[in-house]
Amino acid sequence: MLLDQLPETVSIAGTHIKLDAARLRDGILDASDVQDLIRSGLVPIRMLGGSDLSIQPEAIRLALTPTDVHTTEELGNYLAGYKNAEMMADNLSPIVPVPNTKFIYRTFSKNDTYEAVAVKAGLQDRVPEIGVKSTTATAEVRIRFIGAFIDDVTAQNATAYRTVKFAAKRCSRVIALDREIDVVALLTTLGSWASTHRQTLIAGTQWDPSGTGDPISDLMTAVKTSFAPGMHTIWMNWDVLYKFIQHPKVIAHFDKFRGTELGGFSAAQIKQNMAQMSTDSVAEFMVPMIGMVRTVPAKYIAIGATTAGYILGDDVVLTYTPPGLPTDGESIATSKSFRFFGNGPGFESRMFRVEDRGPKGGQMLVCAEASIEVMTANDIGYLFKDVLA
Repeated sequence: MLLDQLPETVSIAGTHIKLDAARLRDGILDASDVQDLIRSGLVPIRMLGGSDLSIQPEAIRLALTPTDVHTTEELGNYLAGYKNAEMMADNLSPIVPVPNTKFIYRTFSKNDTYEAVAVKAGLQDRVPEIGVKSTTATAEVRIRFIGAFIDDVTAQNATAYRTVKFAAKRCSRVIALDREIDVVALLTTLGSWASTHRQTLIAGTQWDPSGTGDPISDLMTAVKTSFAPGMHTIWMNWDVLYKFIQHPKVIAHFDKFRGTELGGFSAAQIKQNMAQMSTDSVAEFMVPMIGMVRTVPAKYIAIGATTAGYILGDDVVLTYTPPGLPTDGESIATSKSFRFFGNGPGFESRMFRVEDRGPKGGQMLVCAEASIEVMTANDIGYLFKDVLA
């Protein structure tokens, strides 16, 4: 439109605005041009009431906050939880597969190996005779099993994690924990050991660094007493280990071998130990001329309790485990666990429908294991009870 044809007022967004044509530039304008000029602030305008209004460019913003446009959801890349330290039951009492839940196992007599026999005789004397002595023992596995019910509604609504997968992991953990507790209990019970292969330490003989006990001398005595033909493993928890390595007698023992091939806390060994601890939480190092120290690091909260503690208490256990299964009558371990395998792998899981629970029913997941831990030789190894005050 021409400048002289401009209306005295225009309506923009419902607001009547009075135009000052004298201030418009020469030329032909249309309505959109006028509106653009007003919005850009190049055209002074006067409200109908006569007051001047200076218009500056302004962005119109919605009065919204993140909560108005975002639904809070669980992170798909974060799923945290606790993990126990490595279980050592299979090292303390290695598995022997058995085909039935009840069985008999045979052990040759210790005297067959160590007893001296008169073998010298005259040319006309009778032939000296010996016999092969062995004993048998009957054992029966104990069945461990636990289940987790997963109702269909929960499974259908699960988005954070796979319900069946984590139910199975939970079931397997509690079975492994129960086995760990049982194996440690067997090895730390005084009655499990021959009377000459156990000792309860008292004040004055315990291994606290400030005391008068002598861990090195005690361990040497244990190794000499044991009938094991090879290197023992010395099991302890972290509390005992920290006291052990601070004990003056232990430090003095390592000092004797420092810089030799027999042991000592060399930089390379410390680095190796730290690398191993970072992956499996088990400390392992050689005590020169005595044996291999290993930790039993797992903890548990006893049924009815509220605080966690080490499964292996302040006791120290020496065990001996030759490689493989004993089949020649000439090798024996401190302890073995006989596990029923049947037609499966020994640790089994299964699922079945349960229709009488919940509005839509669900699935029951069951995990099971059957084994029995046995002291196969109570005079191979040694037990120290209450090594700390």
